[in-house]
Amino acid sequence: MKDIRFAATLLGVAVLIGSCTISNSVSNDYVKTINDLNNNAANETNFELTVDNGFLYMTDTASGEVWKKTDDDNSSWVLLPYLYSDE
Repeated sequence: MKDIRFAATLLGVAVLIGSCTISNSVSNDYVKTINDLNNNAANETNFELTVDNGFLYMTDTASGEVWKKTDDDNSSWVLLPYLYSDE
């Protein structure tokens, strides 16, 4: 009878230690993944590209600047003047 109690206690302790280890590793990986996503998002540039009537518009969402070019290989980007000015 003592052997069964000892084996059951040992098995319970092993299951408890194993579940804690698995839980910690899953939490740490989740937090690491979230932090990696946040760091990558902070390093990315904030540009949006819009196509309208044969023109490409590239907008810098951080500064509000807008560039425009025609949809062909020979054209170059031109910075558009601001529509709304603080001046």
